[in-house]
Amino acid sequence: MDLANLSDYFNQNITRRNFTVFDDRAHWTACPVVLAIIIPIAAVLNGGVCIVLILTRQSQPPFNIYLINLTFSNFCFILCYLPLDIVNSIYVRWTLGRTACAYYQFAYWLFHGCLTNSHVLLTMNRLWAIFFPLHYHRHQIRHRNRATLICVGMWIYVSGFLTIGIVMTPVLVDTVPCTLETDKNLQWAKAAQTVLYDIPLVFLAFAVPLVWYKRRLRRTRPVQVLNARERDKHQSQQQAIAVAMTANSTFDSSKSRDASVLAVRKAMERSYFQLWLVLTSMTVLCWAPLICYYAVVFYGGPYYVHLVEVGTFLYAVTPVIDPILLMIIIPVLRVPRVHT
Repeated sequence: MDLANLSDYFNQNITRRNFTVFDDRAHWTACPVVLAIIIPIAAVLNGGVCIVLILTRQSQPPFNIYLINLTFSNFCFILCYLPLDIVNSIYVRWTLGRTACAYYQFAYWLFHGCLTNSHVLLTMNRLWAIFFPLHYHRHQIRHRNRATLICVGMWIYVSGFLTIGIVMTPVLVDTVPCTLETDKNLQWAKAAQTVLYDIPLVFLAFAVPLVWYKRRLRRTRPVQVLNARERDKHQSQQQAIAVAMTANSTFDSSKSRDASVLAVRKAMERSYFQLWLVLTSMTVLCWAPLICYYAVVFYGGPYYVHLVEVGTFLYAVTPVIDPILLMIIIPVLRVPRVHT
């Protein structure tokens, strides 16, 4: 994802149409038109979903903090990067100056990296819930503020990693589209490609079947109490319930309310799993062609025109797919307030 931009394919198409390098006219091809249509649609969808999640976060587990982070990353990618990518794709040479080119390259690397790692944070939350369910349910409420700090830390980590390399890497703007000369800082470019894009994609690809299999095992066998302390706590709770049944005539309504809360939590976790599974599977399928292409080209492999075309389209539609999937499942995720 670092040797070229999404617009490389567009500009190579322009070159094949025999436009000269000094032709400053705008040349609209199919892909820039698609991107121009996607921008307002995706901005409205992601902005709306992000606002809904922010307004309801007090009644939501920290999983929604990671969803907010994902939709915010999509929103920034759409408004801060895609318009410049269209400019870079419809003109044979960059026309906005060196400073704008440097920002464009930084935005390109930053928002792609933040999108990838936002999905990593969602996946780590699901791994925590599946492999350590008792710990997850005891600490997830207190984890809300921690989740916010983790998301902020992810942005700082990606920004810091990229700033060091991009500041030291020159850009070309004179007679070609805005390009980062990664061969002038090859070691950093390889590290960024591997750490920010390749490893997260592999992690997501392996996590999907792993979490699905683990959850299937949990559904096919009863939940076991993990240690003696949990057993004692469970027995104490049962004894307290028995005492309350004989001493308080209002126990039945309290028990019914507790059962209702437990049912809501189970429904939420089921919805979270379904949402994560669909989001992550779609992300891996849509991102794999383009990221694999860049990884192959980066290490001297051949150039596959059709792979770039398919990968560019799939990558561009993910900011639209994500909020649509969220809107389908958000009503299930909302937690009704329990009035005492």
